[in-house]
Amino acid sequence: MDGDEDEDEDEDEDRAMKLLDPGHPFFRPKWRRVALVAVSFGWAGVEATLGNSGWAILFAAIGAYLAWMLLITYRDDET
Repeated sequence: MDGDEDEDEDEDEDRAMKLLDPGHPFFRPKWRRVALVAVSFGWAGVEATLGNSGWAILFAAIGAYLAWMLLITYRDDET
């Protein structure tokens, strides 16, 4: 009975929604990955220039997350 519960937990983890799926075909071209990171950091700069530090920090954090997931640790399975 315990073995069945472990299998159910593994299936739940596989079905868990990901915040970002870097394996999706949309992210395969490098220019798209770089553009997403650049737009996020660019918007953080706009917000900082306008004095909205909260939004600037939020978009900088999003940019850092995108850079980590799409540029630094990204692995293209086809190459």
